[in-house]
Amino acid sequence: MQHVNAARLWLPDELPWWIKSPQLRPLYSWIRRLYSEDRRLPVMLIRDWVPTSKEARLAERAQIIECLTDGRELYNVEKELLGRQLPLV
Repeated sequence: MQHVNAARLWLPDELPWWIKSPQLRPLYSWIRRLYSEDRRLPVMLIRDWVPTSKEARLAERAQIIECLTDGRELYNVEKELLGRQLPLV
């Protein structure tokens, strides 16, 4: 809900000028596009439970790498850093 609230869906369609970090603009533009098309909103899918936040972070990174390897479109800020770490094919 934090990302949906930050997308400010009540504002007119335009570049999300209120987002101070340019890296986050694609995420909020995507949320706004989803909502404007069919009033859809993103959902959170929990894939696994882990006992510590450190393990959660590692599991999240592994999932991001898997998605990048499969060529899926991601709006996660970490995709830039992790994407550069993938081996060239």
